[in-house]
Amino acid sequence: MRFKQEVNECGEEMERLRGINDLIDSELYKEAQERHARLLIQEETYWRQRAKMHWLKEGDLNTKFFHMSVTSRAKKKKIDKLVNEADVEMRTQPEICEVARNYFDYLFKANATIHEPVLSLVAPKVTEEDNERLVAPITKEEVKNALFQMHPDKAPGPDGFNPAFYQHFWNLCGDDIYMAAKEWLEIWLKTCLGKCVSEEQSAFIEGRSILDNALIAIEVIHALKRRTRGMKGEIALK
Repeated sequence: MRFKQEVNECGEEMERLRGINDLIDSELYKEAQERHARLLIQEETYWRQRAKMHWLKEGDLNTKFFHMSVTSRAKKKKIDKLVNEADVEMRTQPEICEVARNYFDYLFKANATIHEPVLSLVAPKVTEEDNERLVAPITKEEVKNALFQMHPDKAPGPDGFNPAFYQHFWNLCGDDIYMAAKEWLEIWLKTCLGKCVSEEQSAFIEGRSILDNALIAIEVIHALKRRTRGMKGEIALK
């Protein structure tokens, strides 16, 4: 691992310079010490992102724990085999990829079903005002809000930088992010999702809480348990 090699090399350099009273060598030792600290922080951040652990406090140096978490997650997510349409197990990587590709090709392929009679019975939920908001030009402020709502330690994208980098250097790269950002879709749709999603759906909608339905269920069970009048019998509550 590149981090481990650089940390070891920096540690060896510090050992070589330790105890030397020469002014120039003392400055070199100080620079090596600062570089060593930066490398440790970079290594910790890298493994924390790989482990997807965001609940530890900043500065908690527990790289071994992160290594174990990454290994555990990799084992759980690894696909060792897939069964094809002929009920034959495929275990090699090319065979597994082929089975997965064929499955999703079949799942998402177009069919000849006519939807117009059904769609004509569905009442529209998005108003003209909502539609205007959806098609209106995106603003830089909306992109910034979307970026700063992300957890700083989320896994980096293809460019290798995590949200913390862009949040810290927003004043320098904000215009570039604004031109390429796609997070605006979620922010704009939030104002319309409440009208499109049934009121019984209490999670993932702004202004609603998943606890609402849980509280209703608790109250129903409580009322049934305390009921003393009426017919007696068995009941199953799902």
